[in-house]
Amino acid sequence: MTDVGVFMSEQATEKAENKNEPEFRHIVRLKGVDIPGNKRVERAILSIKGVGESLSIAITDISGLKGKKMGYLLDSELSKIED
Repeated sequence: MTDVGVFMSEQATEKAENKNEPEFRHIVRLKGVDIPGNKRVERAILSIKGVGESLSIAITDISGLKGKKMGYLLDSELSKIED
């Protein structure tokens, strides 16, 4: 049992050291729409009214967020999409 306790404390210290990584959000609110955090940005912003595939691709290319998942975006990156 002591091995398990030691292992768990090592994991806790690793998480504490990796504070530079953004915490995963399961739901992201953008422009009044709740978007699941596990979707990629290109597909996720399609759920916003008025955003089609071509605009979605343009937004992600310009903002530099192509390939990222919504749940890992920082607030500053979300504001890039909103602008």
